[in-house]
Amino acid sequence: IVSALATDLSLYLLVSCSRRCGSMTFGNVAKSAYGRSLEFITTCVVFFLVGCLLVGLMILNKGIWAPIIVAGLSFLLPGQGETAEDGTTTPLQDAIVLFFLLASMMPFLLKKDLTSLRHICFVGFFSIAVLCVAMVYRAAELNLSQPEFFYTNVKWIATNNADVLNALPIILLAFLCSFNIISVSCSLVNPTRDRVKEVIHKSVFLSFLLMYVFGIAGYLFAYGSTNGNILLCFDPTDPVILLGRIGCGITTLFALPMNALPCRDALLSLASQI
Repeated sequence: IVSALATDLSLYLLVSCSRRCGSMTFGNVAKSAYGRSLEFITTCVVFFLVGCLLVGLMILNKGIWAPIIVAGLSFLLPGQGETAEDGTTTPLQDAIVLFFLLASMMPFLLKKDLTSLRHICFVGFFSIAVLCVAMVYRAAELNLSQPEFFYTNVKWIATNNADVLNALPIILLAFLCSFNIISVSCSLVNPTRDRVKEVIHKSVFLSFLLMYVFGIAGYLFAYGSTNGNILLCFDPTDPVILLGRIGCGITTLFALPMNALPCRDALLSLASQI
């Protein structure tokens, strides 16, 4: 909750600063406030941060789609693709799947502005909501069939400081969208201050609500056995979770062009800032 409120405030402050100085990029805002040297540093930080995020998204896409695609090929073409009983795949299978995923997304990765990608966010939000609903269904099914399971396994508060420190980065990065907010505000039709504020408030609230339900549903299903990748806690052959896994895969797949754009813009602007 604190992270969501802090994100909402920081996004509005960033947009307000960009409006006051007439800047359309993160680096230009830093330049207007502190000079050219900080513009270069800020652009480098944005490039490094979003670049690492892109690497993480590629690893996540590989982990989600490789078992689905390989299992699908094995079903359609027996002997052409095999996965382990737990749904894991080989490094070669992962690499081939990732290559074809990136190739299929290339038209979106080459877009020059966020306006041309405006419909992707709706596809992504709906797709991840499918996984959220699937997890809520399985968590409710487990706890309603075994009411005592909740009382014997639930942990109301962390008892280990290491657990808190491990969870903190996830909470802080759950609303990581600062590098896109200026471009988004500039792309709005009639971007008045009240309209921008409304978009920020509603977007952060919907993201908070979805992630909060997502986290609670995942914990109420696996409790102390909760994995860093919550999908690994479910049976890979579960049809309900498979549908949600596909929805999650669509979301992470379409997140690639949304994050590739600011990363590419930051890289291309570095030469003129040196």
